[in-house]
Amino acid sequence: MAKTDNLRRQNDKVHAGLARAAALREELDALTVDGVQQRLGGVLSSFGEEVVPHARAEELVLYPAVAARFNLHLSSRLRREHREMDRLLEGLADSHRRVAVDGMVPAELSGQLGAMVRLMRGQLRTEEEVVLPMLEANLDEAEAYALYERMEEALFEDAAARTVERNPSAR
Repeated sequence: MAKTDNLRRQNDKVHAGLARAAALREELDALTVDGVQQRLGGVLSSFGEEVVPHARAEELVLYPAVAARFNLHLSSRLRREHREMDRLLEGLADSHRRVAVDGMVPAELSGQLGAMVRLMRGQLRTEEEVVLPMLEANLDEAEAYALYERMEEALFEDAAARTVERNPSAR
């Protein structure tokens, strides 16, 4: 087992969200309006529950650790990409509302999905081809596991905060 396997596994949910968005884009023309609404809702849910929290954890834990350890400041570029992802998600959410209200698939939906897929593929490529190999080569097992644990803690805290947002009585 590689030292960074736990960190790599955290990307599995990001890959799953990306695959959902890519599959919807590929199948968009063959789907009914109801099918688009349902599938797009699934993409938005996947991003909201898995991808966005992962991005927040990276910004809180991974990017500062990489910058501190290697003096490699990818974080400004990757954070910009996360803001772009947020903007694209807003557009997808608007398209989802429009499908529900208008009963039509917005013409720009395919382009929105394509932009999201391209952005996320590039983001994952940077992490998996630059950041994780650098961590693998330079961290010992304990350091790699501690980084993974801090990422998991950030993900847990994000999930807890979302639970409280949805259900204020959970405080």
